[in-house]
Amino acid sequence: MPIANDIKEYLAQMDTFIAHWTAVDAALGAVPLTLPDGVGLAGFMGAKATLTAAYLSVEEGDNRAQTSAADCLRLKSELLPRLAQFKATVGGLLPGSRYAGAVAKTPSVRVSQGVFVKAVQDTLTLWAQIEADSAVTLAKPLTLADGTTKASLEAGFLALQSAYASHATGKAAVAQARSERNTQLKVLDAQMKQYRKTAQARLPKGHPLLANLPSISR
Repeated sequence: MPIANDIKEYLAQMDTFIAHWTAVDAALGAVPLTLPDGVGLAGFMGAKATLTAAYLSVEEGDNRAQTSAADCLRLKSELLPRLAQFKATVGGLLPGSRYAGAVAKTPSVRVSQGVFVKAVQDTLTLWAQIEADSAVTLAKPLTLADGTTKASLEAGFLALQSAYASHATGKAAVAQARSERNTQLKVLDAQMKQYRKTAQARLPKGHPLLANLPSISR
């Protein structure tokens, strides 16, 4: 796939074509050089601006995706101690109960989104069951030793779900932006190759401008 690793290098290559195209149009006079697809010098210059914007869009999207991924990791790290504290609370204060064996295993911060979400959901479900059980004599609403309540765990979980959604949206957006950028690069590569052929067709043999036709580095 024709992807330029260095946008500055690619834009510099386009500038070389623009300079040559400008000189060719001046030499041709009233009928400037136009590619078979209808693109002229102005259109090619506009494509350069569009490509620059596309690269910036991809770069900004990558930055946002990295930020949202960091947010997810931070929020998971904040939830993990609460999940562990709930497990310790049920095991320590309700030993031998049907709840003690039903507590979700505390996941690692690096597990997949689905595994982590299920662990929190299972914890909240069990927490609700304990609070609704009149046979459980613990003070209600149940508050963990670290101050966590079911409501505060739910709030943290909602924040994590929002971060997950933001990350997914960001990844989709940057994938689309990267696809559009890559499509532009393919079109521009083809146009620069065609320019060389069209210039040779429009200028007479031996014309000075044919001696320094810009080359395509990739």
